[in-house]
Amino acid sequence: METGKSFVRRDKLLEIEAKVRVSWEQSCVFKAESNVTRPKPGKIFVGTFPFPFMNGTLRLGHAFSLSKLEFASAYHRLRGANVLLPFAFTVLGCPLRLAQINLFKKFIEDLKAFGFGCDWRRTFITADINPFYNSFIRWQMRKLKDMGKIVKDLRYAVYSPLDGQPCADHDRALVKVCNLKIIP
Repeated sequence: METGKSFVRRDKLLEIEAKVRVSWEQSCVFKAESNVTRPKPGKIFVGTFPFPFMNGTLRLGHAFSLSKLEFASAYHRLRGANVLLPFAFTVLGCPLRLAQINLFKKFIEDLKAFGFGCDWRRTFITADINPFYNSFIRWQMRKLKDMGKIVKDLRYAVYSPLDGQPCADHDRALVKVCNLKIIP
C-alpha cells in the first residue's frame, strides 16, 4: 500500500502566495493614479489586452498572452513608471444572463489568483447595461468618421431572404439555408 505524498512544501508556497496577494491589495501597488502634471517620457505605461468573450472559461492561451503584458507592466512599474493596466470583458452579440455575470466574477477571482497586476477599479463589461462604454464607442466612431478614417462602402454579402438581412458563414453552418442570394 502506497502512502500519501506530503504536500507541506506546496502548502507553504500557497500560504506565502496568499499573504503576498493580500499585501499587494492593501498597499495598492497596481492602482494607477492620474497626474495633475504631464508625466515625462517613459514615466507612464499603458497596457491593454483584447477583451475575452464571456462564453466559457479563461484558457491557457489567455494566461500565456496575459503573462507577456503582465511582465512588461511589472518591468515598467519597477522602473518607476505609473502603470495603467485596465481589464474588460465582452458580452456584445449575446444576451447577458445572470450566469455570465457570475462567470465575470469568477474570471476576476481567477485572474487575481494568477497574480495579474490589474487596476480592478477600471474593470468593465461591454454590454447594453453599460451606457458609459456604449457612449464612449459612439463618440470614438464619430471622431474617426470625422477624421475620414471610417468609410461607408458597398461590399458583397450573402443575403437571407428569410431573415431579411445578410448572414455570416457561422450563421449558414448552424442551419440548412436555402434561397440565398449574393448581393452587391
